[in-house]
Amino acid sequence: MSRRTGGPGPNLGAPVSSGVGVVRLPALVVAEDPRPAPLAGPPPPLIPFCTTADRLWSVAEVSCLLGIPVATLRAWRCQGRGPASVKLGRHVRYDPVNVRAWVAGQGA
Repeated sequence: MSRRTGGPGPNLGAPVSSGVGVVRLPALVVAEDPRPAPLAGPPPPLIPFCTTADRLWSVAEVSCLLGIPVATLRAWRCQGRGPASVKLGRHVRYDPVNVRAWVAGQGA
């Protein structure tokens, strides 16, 4: 006949031991969390590599700004129309000053 683990409830089938034949388990070792602790407060502001005024615009950026398809800007460039652009290697870039001047010149 097996003894219950104590109190009313389901019989878990674990006999109560008096200390004889009890297996001692080693202490559980908990490793430290390798992740760094979260920083307190907001993150520091990002410092841009270059300011917007210094940077040349890509074809996609000019297309988005003007609301004109990229293909139209490419066609205008081949035809000598549209805002002035420069080719840097295989990349076409637009000076924001030239784009704004071209838009101002397009006024009615």
